[in-house]
Amino acid sequence: MIKDLLKESLLSVYRNEKLTEGATDHEGAISSCITPQQLAKEMNAELNRKNTDDKERVNLGTKNVIFHRNHIEDYLVKVEDNFDVYQLEPAVTTKSGKPTKKPRKVNFNRLVGSYNKDEGFNPTDFGVKLGYKKSENIPSDTAMRETAVLNSEKFKGLIEKEPSKIFDKNPKMEKSDKGRNQFTVNTGLPAINGIVFDQEDNQFKNINTCPGAGECALVCYARGGFYGMNDGKILKLMRRLNLLWNNPKRYYQKVMEELISAASSVQTPKANWDFDDFEDTNTTNEGPQLVIRWNDAGDFFSDTYFKIAKSATLQLVKLGYDVKSYAYTKQAKYIDLAGDAMVMNFSKGSKPSELAKVDLEKVKYSDIVPSELFKKVFVYKGPHIQVDSEEKPIFQQGGKELLKQLISKEYNIPMDRLKYQDELPPKESDKFKYDVIVLPKGDSDIGAQRNDVHKTLLLVH
Repeated sequence: MIKDLLKESLLSVYRNEKLTEGATDHEGAISSCITPQQLAKEMNAELNRKNTDDKERVNLGTKNVIFHRNHIEDYLVKVEDNFDVYQLEPAVTTKSGKPTKKPRKVNFNRLVGSYNKDEGFNPTDFGVKLGYKKSENIPSDTAMRETAVLNSEKFKGLIEKEPSKIFDKNPKMEKSDKGRNQFTVNTGLPAINGIVFDQEDNQFKNINTCPGAGECALVCYARGGFYGMNDGKILKLMRRLNLLWNNPKRYYQKVMEELISAASSVQTPKANWDFDDFEDTNTTNEGPQLVIRWNDAGDFFSDTYFKIAKSATLQLVKLGYDVKSYAYTKQAKYIDLAGDAMVMNFSKGSKPSELAKVDLEKVKYSDIVPSELFKKVFVYKGPHIQVDSEEKPIFQQGGKELLKQLISKEYNIPMDRLKYQDELPPKESDKFKYDVIVLPKGDSDIGAQRNDVHKTLLLVH
């Protein structure tokens, strides 16, 4: 499943085993220890795969922690005269089943042994299972690539550096603010999985940051695009996760410092100030509401992380700020635990076990609309949807109304409930009054922020 999700701008370096070894501060979180040797082998394999000519390159495997290519090159050191040995893909055959003369591709997900001139070929445990034996030369159905070792201290330093910021302001959030009296900030973690250095046991660990993820992982936007191309973004998310994992109190302190600063930058306290009656003076804040989005990537992977988000929201309200927190989650329990403190959007693309815990008629949720439902309503140029001057998709003639009709029938939604984002009234109405269509380009996240929206229907192209 994950191999369809990962982009060529991302690299995978994680051994796909998940053990329940949560740190003391994150009891129940899903994590797995991973040695520097394992990291190095997998990073080296992916780097070699990336350096292979496009036509000969094999697909990424099922491993799913992301690092940028430059990170791998910076933190791996080549070992002279030592090679990793990988299995070759089956020979390419004709329609009749006969092998062609095309060279067999190297499967960099199948490390079967190592080779050097002094010791010859030594199979790994996996190689032994496949029938490989120790020998002077490498087996005929394998290929060698230079071995590299991980500079553990340098790599640990990369992860352990405290993030400069927990919250960002991104273009999508700015679209939500446009025309509304609000100011939105957002934060997130590495999507699906991320590496930390656990200071309790001095081990590198993989943390499953989206333990409830199901089908949504296949179209997770935080696995590609800007997140995958930007070195700084990847490092920022890794460092946030590492700080949260190892020192949640320091993480919370930074959260509060940044949110108080953000709220104060747009809100001004107002009151009928009276020095003779200052103890009973009630203040209000004039200015845009501070809207906080949690989990623009990742999820509440532990109760501790969720408690931080909820506590920060309640603390800001207690201090007199006008704030609203909202989040998407694949973890059913956090829908109820949030109460009225946060606007929670349950992701229908979660695991079936999580989906079974919620009554979709009673919770606010998001769903991914099947692409077959909308592929004929937009104007395309090749595979790409064409957009107008506001970066919104251009509809075929009659396509805008047709899309509503198709979605109305698919989801059994009355047409008068179904709205495009720009059709929502400026002020919120009664709870769950509307269901909102989010276009594949140009739309904001405003539907997820409002309690009068029940279903947020995402068109992912």
